[in-house]
Amino acid sequence: MEMTKMNVIMVGCGKVAIEHLRAFHKIPKVQVVAVCDVNEQLAAETAKSWNVPKFYNKLDQALANHQVQIVDICTPPQTHKDLCIQALKSGSHVLVEKPMAMTLSEAKDIITLARITERKVGVVHNWLFEPAMRRALTMAQQKKLGQILHVDVRVLQTNKDPMLINKNHWCHSLPGGRLAEVLPHPIYILQSLLGSLSVKSVLAKKIGGYPWVRYDELYVSFEGKEGVGSAYLSFNAPRDMIFIDIYGTKTVLKVDLVGQTITLTRHGSTRRSAKVLKNLCQAYQLIVSTVCSGFLVAFGLWKSGHEEYIQRFIRSIQLNKPLPVTMTSAYENIKVLEQICSIIEA
Repeated sequence: MEMTKMNVIMVGCGKVAIEHLRAFHKIPKVQVVAVCDVNEQLAAETAKSWNVPKFYNKLDQALANHQVQIVDICTPPQTHKDLCIQALKSGSHVLVEKPMAMTLSEAKDIITLARITERKVGVVHNWLFEPAMRRALTMAQQKKLGQILHVDVRVLQTNKDPMLINKNHWCHSLPGGRLAEVLPHPIYILQSLLGSLSVKSVLAKKIGGYPWVRYDELYVSFEGKEGVGSAYLSFNAPRDMIFIDIYGTKTVLKVDLVGQTITLTRHGSTRRSAKVLKNLCQAYQLIVSTVCSGFLVAFGLWKSGHEEYIQRFIRSIQLNKPLPVTMTSAYENIKVLEQICSIIEA
């Protein structure tokens, strides 16, 4: 089947927009025809850097001048609802960064209009589509881990994080602050492995010295449909790290999302010789994962989570297939996020 040509308007020219532009430039018959940003100079610089024909400081101006199939929203979440509604009313499909909206009420408005207009809304849950995470999810779906008992997600970042150190950054005005900006990621990973989640406990602390940051440490425990889970977020780590440990009845799977490695630990003897063999086996797995990732990068075959997700979203439109992330999943993500952040603020 021949794919139809698709034009895109991108709204928001911040850091994450670069990931989107890189992805679009690799997809045949997809062209970003305009970029928008309230900072018109930034929009102009982005358009020049990526050979985008036009730039604007308002979405309505861009929509008036271009026939497009997709509006890509890379703006702060406080703006998502209004921009999604505007794009859907114009007849465009919508690609939007996580979370889809700030509240459940806003999310309902977007979902309702998407159904009325028969347009697709793709919410970017990009960590699910990183190579190592895709492999882990496939193993879980194929029951190679056995029954999943517990999932632990740890997101560790340094106190030099660019959002954290900028006291004027929009993330600090979110309920939950900088923690809320990153929280959707561990939530949707836990949802993908444990099913629907209920929040059991929330512990927030402040260790760092930035006066505009209320909390920079967070631990949340969950009960899922399939097991229990936890998420730990820190902005006081020695380096950036993302770990997902999946404990099953058959094996324990450890995923390093930054290093893109996976190691498996199966049942074995408790004898010292067996422990040595287990350590050698895990070292071998790390080496193999690292070499495979290096091979993909060296030969231009590596696809980031953003690239993989955006390609799947485009195919879902062109081939009229289901979205890579369902509206139900995106809605449930906001539900859990809203609950955690209300406890943090309280």
